[in-house]
Amino acid sequence: MPENSSKRLKRDNHKSEGNMTKLSVFLCAMGLLFGLGVNVHAFSNNQYSRETLKELSSSRILVNVVHHGGKSIEPFKSEITEHLKINLRYCGIHVNQSSNNRVELNINITEVPKESENLMYIIEIAVFQKGRLTRNEKSGVHDVCTWSSGYYGLCHSLTKIRENVEDQIDVFVNAHQSVNP
Repeated sequence: MPENSSKRLKRDNHKSEGNMTKLSVFLCAMGLLFGLGVNVHAFSNNQYSRETLKELSSSRILVNVVHHGGKSIEPFKSEITEHLKINLRYCGIHVNQSSNNRVELNINITEVPKESENLMYIIEIAVFQKGRLTRNEKSGVHDVCTWSSGYYGLCHSLTKIRENVEDQIDVFVNAHQSVNP
């Protein structure tokens, strides 16, 4: 491939990635415009999905915090991780990093320049367990998301995001307790 073609291909790929990011931010902003602070994935917090939390006694945890365009988020991530561990213990769930079950907390924060509420965020908490399709015994065992809840919104501080993360952890605690009295 000629050198100029290679440079053009890299430049075109970079443009399309930039356009996808702009499109994602635009679509998220439009969703926020029509419903600031909205619970998402409510369909995954129904009676059927809550039943999968029955007798969930151990789990590993995974906390992902991504902050686009901001300062270090490590102290925030540490506080959230500790809060999640405390609440899992409260539910009677032993935090064990070698467990087959996984509670995953994902927080994505994007700074929106020139806005009064300049942090756009998405929070998702999900439970993954090993599962197999009953109609295909040869399918093998895979990690399957059996329960989830989420929230997205706009705000001006990490404090507000932390409050909403804690609210989503409470949604999990309530779902777990509803089937493990």
